[in-house]
Amino acid sequence: MTHSEAIKALERWEIENEETSEVLNERPIITLSLLWYWEAFWELSATRSRGFGAQPLQHSQILAYCQLQGFDEVETRELSYVMRAMDHAWMEWAEEKSEDAES
Repeated sequence: MTHSEAIKALERWEIENEETSEVLNERPIITLSLLWYWEAFWELSATRSRGFGAQPLQHSQILAYCQLQGFDEVETRELSYVMRAMDHAWMEWAEEKSEDAES
């Protein structure tokens, strides 16, 4: 499910249940020019290694994604930089969530 599809599903849920979803209220606003980064991040997240705790994105998977998309060297460096920054933020969130679950 893409980000757009998930948002639409949550919006339908709000209408059907006549409630406001906390998830929708706290979601980041992503402009159309940045949406492709968001969707690339979630596609790449599906390739994470499984194991104990959250695992970071593998650089090799980011490079493979760029190659499949036909990106040049500059586009590849840019996407790699953005994916690593997003992954760093996601890893911090996942660790906090894990700590909260253990408490």
